[in-house]
Amino acid sequence: MSAKSEEHVNYIPGISSINLVNIPFDGRNQQMMQRILEVVPWVKKAQYLLLTSTYELESKVFDVLKAKFSFPVYAMGQIVPNFDFGEDTNHNDNNYLHWLDCQPKSSVLYISMGSFLSVSIAQMDEIAVGLRDSGVRFFWVARGETSRLKELCGHIGLVVPWCNQLRILSHSSVGGFLSHCGWSSTREGMLCGIPFLTFPIIFDQILNSKLIVEDWKMGGG
Repeated sequence: MSAKSEEHVNYIPGISSINLVNIPFDGRNQQMMQRILEVVPWVKKAQYLLLTSTYELESKVFDVLKAKFSFPVYAMGQIVPNFDFGEDTNHNDNNYLHWLDCQPKSSVLYISMGSFLSVSIAQMDEIAVGLRDSGVRFFWVARGETSRLKELCGHIGLVVPWCNQLRILSHSSVGGFLSHCGWSSTREGMLCGIPFLTFPIIFDQILNSKLIVEDWKMGGG
């Protein structure tokens, strides 16, 4: 284990003690750092800040920002479609909701690694083999990888190219969420009260994973 992986940072206002390697923007990606440094000075010129978070989740961060800036800082909270979170009787989407209806309560692991950046093919294959060997029921959204992963995973789960994620997370048969910890997925999983298995890939996902595991006690990494 490197010294950097053990080094803790405890001086960032509003953020609890964190390993240095878990800070998303620490200079490792110079191009991204340059873009951030160009944008940050413009914040002081804003009339107000709208942040896609919930005050109760990150109250210390909001308190720090409100104390620092003279303009208002608003927590927008979770923006979700207006629908009933009860069981859905519309089974037109590749019958995946019907498949979930047939599974025992809280028995299915939902897997999604996001819409843009994803894990490597080798990592995908390892996840697939692990699922097959574990015997756990799963529902995996894998976009263009569906055919190959179906062969690797076996028949105990379902692999689809797309789904209504919030509908899946709110389904009674889903008992866990293997997630890349993108902010939208993090908020939707928290909203539905689903335990996480975190698999962060890059950027803010690393810090989101830390919050889920260490601060909010909603899962493991």
